[in-house]
Amino acid sequence: MFDERVLANLDALDYLQIYGNTVKVAELIGLSQSSCSRRCRALNELLDLGMDRSDGGYQPSQNTDVLAEMRQAAQKLRVRRSQLRCSLESQVTGVALPSEFRLLDIESIATAKVLSLLEGRLVDVWIGGLQKCCPMLTPSLELMQSKCFPLGKFLLALPLLRWEYVLVSLRTHPLQRSSSITPDDLAKYPSLILPFSKASLLITALQEHGLTGLAYGDANFSPEHWQGIATRIGIVPAYQLPEIEKQFGLVPLRYSLGIHEVTALVGHRDIISDPCFAKTSDALCNSMHDSTIGRCSRTVWLR
Repeated sequence: MFDERVLANLDALDYLQIYGNTVKVAELIGLSQSSCSRRCRALNELLDLGMDRSDGGYQPSQNTDVLAEMRQAAQKLRVRRSQLRCSLESQVTGVALPSEFRLLDIESIATAKVLSLLEGRLVDVWIGGLQKCCPMLTPSLELMQSKCFPLGKFLLALPLLRWEYVLVSLRTHPLQRSSSITPDDLAKYPSLILPFSKASLLITALQEHGLTGLAYGDANFSPEHWQGIATRIGIVPAYQLPEIEKQFGLVPLRYSLGIHEVTALVGHRDIISDPCFAKTSDALCNSMHDSTIGRCSRTVWLR
């Protein structure tokens, strides 16, 4: 068994691989940049990893099997100590994570990259929507239940809840006066605003409703999206409706998209299947029940 000093050095090296620079690592760990560099260098020399820059980050060039075994052991300890590294998708807002989770600021990293970090045991769990994982999904989102299922070879997804997308517009939008909106009607207003990054499954579903000409914002709507363009349409998670109406005066259109999303907890199969993880996942579910998404009447709980 390696001692706590080696674990601390491994933490620094893991974060260096995630973020690619010691400035961010120092901020996360709470040490000076030079101290973080020394920790990474010490483990690199101990295991003879040959760490070098690659694709804007750092990667080991040798003894990767030794590093993988060390990360597996360290991850098991984090599970049993209830000290999990966690990432939240930007849409999962208003959730106060339990103390068992250490939130990592990697929302801007593409989902495929996050899944790669999970497989490599650099991140322990990711909480987000499964639409971005659509090539790996077997059950449909509308029929998905609470049973855990594989995502690829090494990961498991634990469905938590299901919610729907809603079309919104300003109260002055012409379609607000219609009680029978068709896809042809929607196609007349092609400027659809999405306050999140593109998911191919969602885009395909929207196009079937005549919605094209997509524009992407950041994690939330901004006032400039609506200034001077009263005919724009937006799509939001149903649980964000009260906030969206309060901030921007946007209200639902009388049109059912029938498009759902499932928020799930994704992690390495060794974590999800570990008996010690059950208590941690229960604490997460309790926190989500108390959040905006959990209290929404349109949210369907799967656990």
